[in-house]
Amino acid sequence: MQLINDIRQLPDDWIDIVIKDRPVVIARDSDYIFSLTRENLESLLEPYKFTAAKYMEADGSITLSLHELDLVVNMPTLKDALEAMRKELKEYAEEYYENFRLYYNSPNRKGHWPYVLKVLLADNLDEIKVMIDA
Repeated sequence: MQLINDIRQLPDDWIDIVIKDRPVVIARDSDYIFSLTRENLESLLEPYKFTAAKYMEADGSITLSLHELDLVVNMPTLKDALEAMRKELKEYAEEYYENFRLYYNSPNRKGHWPYVLKVLLADNLDEIKVMIDA
């Protein structure tokens, strides 16, 4: 992998290189910035799945508990619970991103980052719903 150590060494068409050829990695000291396409990123995130435990409550309602992010919702029906969970996922992902430094540096939330990123890449709530295996 070729590292570019000086931003001025970037070819003028580096975005075209990322889109048509390969990711570009820029190094500064011991930090790296990776430029890659959405398709490349989605491929990296593909193994990250959401699994929800489903519980039937005494009152007949359904509780879904999402293992990966510790999110829980309770609704009258499974359909309503899935709808609520995808909204919770979207809200959590947005909150995580807005407060990235806090969440990412919290030991119990650092591992949430790939899941959050997967949710943020979703174009709509329907895409989030199909991510949940309940």
